[in-house]
Order: sequence, then structure tokens, then C-alpha cells
Amino acid sequence: VGEFGQMLRSTDGGDSWQPVAGPVKSSLMSVHFRDAQHGVAVGLAGTVLVSADGGASWKEAPQLTREHLNCVIWQPSGWVAVGDKGVRLVADPDARTWKAGRISSKDLSWRTQIVRMADDFVLAGANLALLHGDELRILGRD
Repeated sequence: VGEFGQMLRSTDGGDSWQPVAGPVKSSLMSVHFRDAQHGVAVGLAGTVLVSADGGASWKEAPQLTREHLNCVIWQPSGWVAVGDKGVRLVADPDARTWKAGRISSKDLSWRTQIVRMADDFVLAGANLALLHGDELRILGRD
């Protein structure tokens, strides 16, 4: 994924790549596949794209935020995307039903990465943070 909605797809483990027509022209920042068929891409202005055919085609999910989304991951219960001003989107395993909210009501930091570690999430961006349930702890602060 990349600038202005550009997408490439490989069917041979990355030896060769072919362009894929996408439904948006906004820049895409992150893509993740939970298996060979099901993927989600996120990007600027709250863009969320969903694929159920290995990335051959993409459908736009309903827009729930205008904030930029910078990273999306798969976890056992569904999808999680994070972005600017503390925005967090979560979805069911099929990425059909999305809900928008904030990582924490007390933190509006931008997030560029989210990584799952056991029952917690590590967030990077404006700062480094640990999310345990709904409790956000900014690391490096006393």
C-alpha cells in the first residue's frame, strides 16, 4: 500500500508484484492479512479497506473518523487500527462491523504502530505506551 491509494499484490511470495485497482485515492499507511484471503488496509482521512480474496479486490468500509489511521493489526478477536489524536477502530473478525473510539479519553497522542504482547498492546508514535484493557500507561514517565 502507498501514496494516493496505490496497491501492489504478489501471488508468488514477493518475487513479482502487480498493481491492484483500489477504490480510493487517499494514501494508505498500513496493511495486514490475518490469513491468505482476509486483509485490511488503513490510511489517511479514516480510510479503511477490506479484502476477502487475497488482495485481488478491496471494498471501502464505512468511514467512522476523519483522523488518519496509521497501523492495523489482527488479534484473535478481530481487527484493531490506531491513528491520530488517539483514535482506535476495532472490528469483528470478518471486518464487517467497525466501531470507533479513543485509546484513552485522557490521551490524544498520535499512534503509528500497535503491537500485541500477550494480553496487552504496545503503542508507538508521539510516545511509547502500554495499553492493558482500557488503562493506558505512558512509558518513561514517573
